Amino acid sequence: MPEALRRAGLHAVFGSGTYDTVLPPEYAPDLDSELRVRNPRAIAHYSVELANAVEPRLNGQAFSIVLGGDCSILIGTALAMRRVGRFGVIYIDAHSDCQSPEVSQTGGVAGMPLAIATGRGPRILSDLESRRPYLADEDVILLGLRDLFDVVGTDKKTIAGTQIRVRDLEDVRSSTADRVARDALANLTGTGVDAVWVHLDVDVLNPEIMPAVDSPDPGGLSPVELTALLRPLLAAPIVSGMQITIYDPERDPDGQAAKVLVDILSRSLQSYDEEVGVEQ
Repeated sequence: MPEALRRAGLHAVFGSGTYDTVLPPEYAPDLDSELRVRNPRAIAHYSVELANAVEPRLNGQAFSIVLGGDCSILIGTALAMRRVGRFGVIYIDAHSDCQSPEVSQTGGVAGMPLAIATGRGPRILSDLESRRPYLADEDVILLGLRDLFDVVGTDKKTIAGTQIRVRDLEDVRSSTADRVARDALANLTGTGVDAVWVHLDVDVLNPEIMPAVDSPDPGGLSPVELTALLRPLLAAPIVSGMQITIYDPERDPDGQAAKVLVDILSRSLQSYDEEVGVEQ
């Protein structure tokens, strides 16, 4: 993913900066029979390494970018946040990523990271360094969700069994993306967080625009809508960085989807003149 986005011009967008690589472990498809998740020990080890790379960035003044593979990188970045202070997370994703091992059909941690980061799921992942939870429910807001199987409530939508708030795709469109982003920032600032981190899963985009994802569900944001959502977030001084996940270059043989993503990020980040990236 980082190399494909580099070829599409992403690093030119970032300009001068320092870049580190945290190599992921070799993928092992076997399901842990006890924990009912895949690769739990390798992911736990990797998450600590990623946290070690991200933590110093959170203490600095530069805006940080983490380019990941799947959404399980949240475990490492959230651990880094927990070490530093109290962070809010604006989670832009087509899915809630709050599955439990009992509900998951695959055992893939990529479907569970938000549950794990808020203290749920196997302790080997959710309680690294005895720091559970890395994020408080009230400090997380999901934006752009369109897979609503575990969303409950009417006036105040939340993820079932949690206090994690949701502004789904329909809500983003009816209220306008810019207003929803500003509301999310205001809500998190009101909870007293020290800083805010943005998670972007590119499957929040319409798969006709972004086909290079693992779960290309119908519908989704347009590039204009996503740019409108990101711009006020990334312009806010309280936002210290973001992570980008799920783009799969193997599903983008001509590189067109990468160019769309780079263009969105370029338009969203153009106000920043000092960026730092951490790559997976």
